Amino acid sequence: MSGSSLDGLDMALCRFELEDASLPAVKSWEIIVATTREFPKPWQARLRMAPNLPASEFWRLHIDLGRYFGQLARQFLDKQVHSAQLLGSHGHTIFHRPDQRYTCQIGDGAALAAEVGLPVVDQLRSADLAHGGQGAPIAPLADRFLFPEYGACLNLGGIANISIRTSAGVDPRKSKNNEEFLAGDVSGANQILNKLAVAAGSFLPYDDGGQLAASGTLLPQLLEALQAVDYHKQPYPKSLANAWVQEELWPIVEQADGTPVDKLHTFCRFLAQQIHFDLRQLAEQAQLAPQPIQVMISGGGGHNRFLIECLRALEQDDRYPFGYALPPINVINFKEAALVALSALWRQLGVPNAFASVTGADRDTINGALYLPAPSSTSV
Repeated sequence: MSGSSLDGLDMALCRFELEDASLPAVKSWEIIVATTREFPKPWQARLRMAPNLPASEFWRLHIDLGRYFGQLARQFLDKQVHSAQLLGSHGHTIFHRPDQRYTCQIGDGAALAAEVGLPVVDQLRSADLAHGGQGAPIAPLADRFLFPEYGACLNLGGIANISIRTSAGVDPRKSKNNEEFLAGDVSGANQILNKLAVAAGSFLPYDDGGQLAASGTLLPQLLEALQAVDYHKQPYPKSLANAWVQEELWPIVEQADGTPVDKLHTFCRFLAQQIHFDLRQLAEQAQLAPQPIQVMISGGGGHNRFLIECLRALEQDDRYPFGYALPPINVINFKEAALVALSALWRQLGVPNAFASVTGADRDTINGALYLPAPSSTSV
């Protein structure tokens, strides 16, 4: 998994035990081992420049990135005791325009398969878009099968996204109803917070533990400007592109009066309020009875203690008391990589890995292009 924050490539070796291969349900699962390989500066620069490249250079980047991912995956797997049978790759998102029915995650699966010597599944969003969906979020697949104990999930990556279970009291591992989640993208998250941390003089490319944000003060005008953004008032399902965060959201933050530290503080407060508002909106849309709802947090933002404090300050909702829970550290860091692994497995088994109730498509879809490695011998 390569996220929009450009921090590196997440790799997780996962094991899934299924109850029924004809209608897959996960009996047990684990992240055996996982790691993040930081992108060297030249790779960060190439990925940052990708949207503006000429077509031939863009296609070369697509192939080069697939080979690079394959080399990193091979190095990772060569160190493990357990062998892998299938590799899922999300790729790196460059364009996402569901309104025009296209999305683009680069990192050629064929090149990756050639390097790693395993079957590879990539392009995990395109079939949903072809059927009129947003192509996002795909996280409810993992939320349904891997985290049945939570009523909602929140991922704090470069973009924040949420999902909420619409069938309270139903065990999702046994339910045949895919109309089980409402979900979507909330707003920019770490993409904004990381830029502000750098502007504030952080030695790290992020606000370590949210310490800078915690030391700031609220900027009421910036908070109002963020709340007034049209996207934040649109109904679900909806999804965001990295370009929107950089071209539409970031200028509002950048041009506002105030220090970077105060902007960090304000954006954390805004994001927590928007997440809480959207979760309540989805709970009401799902017509859930008033009840406490446990929300599992994952993604790099899960390490931002001030952001988590802002969320927990809103827990006592009068209708849906949301409880924000932090899972084990490997789930916080590598949930999305486990999601990609599960999505690739579902593609290989030929069952839907994107839900129409979440994305707005006209049907559930089986997403992913499958590339097989070349046989080791040309003899028949």
